Amino acid sequence: MPAEIEERSGYRFYAPDQQQRAIWIRRLRDAGLGLSRINAILDADFDDAQLLLESWLADVEERYSAAAELVTDLKLSLRGRVEANPVQRTVARFDGAVLATAIEQVTAASGDDEFHGVLLDAGLDDVAVVATDRYRLLARVAVSTNIEGPPARVTLAPNPVTTWLRSRPQVELIVEAPIGRDGYSTVRAWFRDRADDVFEIECLPDRLPSVRDLVRAGSGAMTRAAFRRQEVLHLARSSTETVSFLACEDEAHLSSGTISIDGSADGRAARFELSATTLRRITEAAVGPTISCDVREPGHAVIWRAASQPDFVALTMPRFA
Repeated sequence: MPAEIEERSGYRFYAPDQQQRAIWIRRLRDAGLGLSRINAILDADFDDAQLLLESWLADVEERYSAAAELVTDLKLSLRGRVEANPVQRTVARFDGAVLATAIEQVTAASGDDEFHGVLLDAGLDDVAVVATDRYRLLARVAVSTNIEGPPARVTLAPNPVTTWLRSRPQVELIVEAPIGRDGYSTVRAWFRDRADDVFEIECLPDRLPSVRDLVRAGSGAMTRAAFRRQEVLHLARSSTETVSFLACEDEAHLSSGTISIDGSADGRAARFELSATTLRRITEAAVGPTISCDVREPGHAVIWRAASQPDFVALTMPRFA
């Protein structure tokens, strides 16, 4: 409360020790924070206040992303009222070699049937590169890029395009997707380099899931385990059998046949099995000295990560014991 409120004008006078708090209240209210949350933050100790502020910031960022997608979708819908078949155009710029490497990295999970191909999923700020064969999914979820236009997706055959990309320092991915009332037409996409050399993409059916949604759903792991990647790779390559995972207290173990390796763990006890082939493909695709896995309750995918490459993820559905 102010130290004094003038009766006629309603003007508030603050004591010197109230002025800084009043300034923070005004700034936080201008930023959209409710008064009850403001008081909770200002009255909390440092650790609790920091958690409350980070939680509020996460809420703001989530609402911003949702609002940005809504505005984009509504603008396209309004445009569709005046044009028979308008096209939304998205341009994403890459280092060609970086994109080629990301595509090759996930190709090990590309299937031979209707899941053949690699998905390039352009969001608001970066591009996810995804491949799956139903049983395992490999992805780079945040390949660096500069994006103009709305989110866009295109699935392509990996082999011909990586050779073209690798020798080009800068390329543009251009995606045009009809969105008008005449109905959906096939997406058209192509790469273009600085010399205007063009690589037309044969767009495959879009059947792959949104890896961002899958990773978001897999957050909040009950158990995290970490292993030396070379040891995991040796075990996976040496076995044709099932690999067993066990985490208990602060220790984790992978074993198959007579081979067993040890790692570290944090969280609840957990146990599951997966094929040696799946583990080998994940570990070969990962980079760096360490590979880790996040385990939730049965029925949820296990998420494998590489600390040396934070945007690399692999998802598997193991058999929980």
